Amino acid sequence: MSEATARVQGRTSGTAVERRAFVRFAAEAEAVCRSVRALAGSGWPGRAVNISAGGIGLVLRHCFKRGVSLAIELPDTPPARRRILLARVRHASAQRDGTWFIGCAFIEELSEEELQTLLQEARCQ
Repeated sequence: MSEATARVQGRTSGTAVERRAFVRFAAEAEAVCRSVRALAGSGWPGRAVNISAGGIGLVLRHCFKRGVSLAIELPDTPPARRRILLARVRHASAQRDGTWFIGCAFIEELSEEELQTLLQEARCQ
């Protein structure tokens, strides 16, 4: 699947309407997340499950509340290219397995080049 397919039912026509501003690409990459106020080197391990120019979807065993600013690192990327992605939590949903799906918006939208590099490094599909 090359993009997420979450849809919202339209009220007038009964058809599904995509409301996202960015195409989201499925991902399977390790991620370490921490509040920007937390000490560097600390963090909660999890995984990135989708990425777009505007944000990232994470699955974590820790819940971050809406509005919290996060520093996100994808440790599988080459060390020379590794960087901290800054994002703000938009929503958090409890999952049946005890994890949390955390939807985040990047503080600064990624350029097309940055997105393509990240997609390659994060083994996106």
